[in-house]
Amino acid sequence: MLIDLLQSSYFSLFLIVALGFMLGRIKLKGLSLDVSAVIFIALLFGHFGVIIPKELGNFGLVLFIFTIGIQAGPGFFDSFRSKGKTLILITMLIISSACLTAVGLKYAFNIDTPSIVGLIAGALTSTPGLAVAIDSTNSPLASIAYGIAYPLGLLGLFCL
Repeated sequence: MLIDLLQSSYFSLFLIVALGFMLGRIKLKGLSLDVSAVIFIALLFGHFGVIIPKELGNFGLVLFIFTIGIQAGPGFFDSFRSKGKTLILITMLIISSACLTAVGLKYAFNIDTPSIVGLIAGALTSTPGLAVAIDSTNSPLASIAYGIAYPLGLLGLFCL
């Protein structure tokens, strides 16, 4: 019966969201994954062969981006008002260094373009970047590379 339910795309999607929110509420030493846990649950389900149709996957991606925006939006605008120029310069520096590093790695290790784009999006924890990577490359390698780099990007954020 559980196998039949998991083959239902709608059930799988809502199970991923529900389990992600439950995992995200767990705090260890004051830190939690919050809504980012949904992506880890989705990666786990994908590893075991659960397939979500592209339209539902896009819907889930939009919901994830929306929840992150709702959570971070008020603090973003307050910070932007007080330190906008500094934040823009730091952002440009981080993105430029990530792109230069990725291009260097691409040619040094002969990594394909979809994987590099996914690695950049994951390392920068940019889910909208993942959406662009998937649409522009039409390759599942972008989301696989994102799934590899995203946990390390989050770890880097927690260490700051």
